[in-house]
Amino acid sequence: MNHSVESDQSFTRDLTCGGSAWLLWYLPVALLVAGGTWQRGGSWLWTVAFTVMGAGCLANAARCRRTHCYATGPLFLLAAIWSLLSALGMVVLHPNMLSLVVVPIVVLAHLAEIPFGRYRQAKS
Repeated sequence: MNHSVESDQSFTRDLTCGGSAWLLWYLPVALLVAGGTWQRGGSWLWTVAFTVMGAGCLANAARCRRTHCYATGPLFLLAAIWSLLSALGMVVLHPNMLSLVVVPIVVLAHLAEIPFGRYRQAKS
């Protein structure tokens, strides 16, 4: 398959390129910010936000093979589990510490698209 045709097909299947990006990433980021300022319910907001973002990334990895989604999908789901355990009082959640782990990994995953490409190639 022609590389440019494959790239075009991946781009059109990329969930970040349409209105779904608002529901899957922009709104959850707003929930993360709100959760960071709300001491009592913040963990619940973070659980929802990370779950939605993680599911969106895993769907995107399957749909268009977006490179960074292979790392961020599982990362966001692990962060959702940690947030849920915190909301249930089973672990302590330090939002600053979680941010110090999640944000750099997200940045590195996005930077990985520079040498590896935005979309992974399908195996022939």
